[in-house]
Formats: sequence, structure tokens, C-alpha cells
Amino acid sequence: MNRKLKLGLCLGSFIFSAGFIFPMILDLNPEKLSLEKEFLSPSWQNPFGFGENGVDLFSATVIGLRNSLSVSLLGALVSAILGTFLGLVAGTTGTRIDQVLVKIAEIFDAFPGIILVVGLAAFLGPSQSNVVLIMGITGWVVFFRLSRANILSLSNREFILASRALGQKTVKIWTKHLLPHVAEFLFVQLSLTAGSILIIESSLGFLGLGSPPGTPSLGGLIHQGRDVMTLAPHALVLPGLVLVLCIVTFNFLSLGLGEKFDSRRNIYTPKA
Repeated sequence: MNRKLKLGLCLGSFIFSAGFIFPMILDLNPEKLSLEKEFLSPSWQNPFGFGENGVDLFSATVIGLRNSLSVSLLGALVSAILGTFLGLVAGTTGTRIDQVLVKIAEIFDAFPGIILVVGLAAFLGPSQSNVVLIMGITGWVVFFRLSRANILSLSNREFILASRALGQKTVKIWTKHLLPHVAEFLFVQLSLTAGSILIIESSLGFLGLGSPPGTPSLGGLIHQGRDVMTLAPHALVLPGLVLVLCIVTFNFLSLGLGEKFDSRRNIYTPKA
């Protein structure tokens, strides 16, 4: 295991523990107001300090981290499933279907991604489920191209031709022969996509188009901190640092996985 992957796993373990385990074992209440503590600086008792109306920023950041991570991971998963399935279909079922799917992918590529996301978010309204749906709709193309390209390169290999000659069903060829050979590429792309979606989700939250009002998110906390930046800079800086740490973690995971799979691929020979 290379250093980048080790660092990514260590940071990822900490972030996921903070986002999904801390809310279960700690008494966190981001809705509790303590007006007398409004904008108090961080301390040992309250490591993130307090924000507007005396909101505990540690509680709000942890819950916001959980919400933002949930959206980014689910959005990346939806994109990966949809794009990989369409890539399998395009790479194995024939020229006409392949051409249609490629044209659809080119149409999605023709639109600037962030403009399409913001437009759909404004049309559908602020909701975490809507953000996941939007990420799935707009993020499948990269998985489609990745899986299709690798499947086309494998389609004339001996073990695929032998499977077809033996009468194996298409779905079995997908699951037994094709997916195992493209899975490593998909895992690398999945970690990259999760980081990208986290940035987009935070941008939508900053614009008020992500999570609904009253639901903490990293982007929403950064937006709130911007309004009181001169009075309470910790309200902006600390949620921002958490967001940066998450993005760096996903990048380390993708780089580490890429190096690990590259080293394996150099000595790997597919079985017939």
C-alpha cells in the first residue's frame, strides 16, 4: 500500500467517523440557540465556537459534514451505476445503440456542467434528494466513457470471444468477465467524482440551492460565516477547513488507488 493511499485512508477514517459516528455518540444539537454566547470564539469546551444566534458551530459542522458527505457519496454512486450500465450496453450490444448513447453523452458534454447543475437545482428546488438526482443526471457521462472505452478494448479478447462461443448470457459476461476488469478504473473515478460532487454540493448550499433551510451543510455554513466574517472569522474559516480536508482526502484516495492499480496492472495477465 503506497503512502498516498495510506494517508487517504487515515484521513477518510477520521472524516467518516466525525460525520457518521460522532452524531450517534455525542449530544449534538445544531438547532439549540444560546443568544448570550453569540459569536464567542473557539475554546476547549467549544472547539468551533458559536455562530449567529449562539448556534454551536461544532454541532452544526459535524451534522453539515454528515449531510454533505451523504449527498456526495450517493450522487457519485448514482452516477457510477448509471454511467457504467450504459457503458456496458454501448460496448456490447451493437453499433446503433452505441451511436445513440454516444450522441446523448455528447449532448450532455455540450452544456457547461455547473450551469446545468445550478439550472436544475433552481428548477427542482432546494432538497438533498434533488441534489443527488441532479448529480446522477449530470455526472454519468464520465463513467459511461470510461467503462465503454475499456469494454470496447476487451470485447475482442480471447476470454470474451470464448464466453460468447460457449453461449454465456450477456449479463453473465458483464458480471463475470467485464466488470472485474474495469472495476479498478471505476473505483479511482468514483473517489474523484465524490470529491467533485462535494464541491458542487457546497457551491449549491452557498447559493441556497442545496439543502433546504434549517438543514446544516458545509456550503450553507460557509455562506452564513461569510456574512459575519469580520465579526466572527471562525464561523467562516473552520467549516471551510473541514471542506478542504474532505476534498484533499478524496484526492489522496484517488491518487493512491490509481498508483496501486497501476502497479498491479503491470504484472496482471487476464485469465482466459
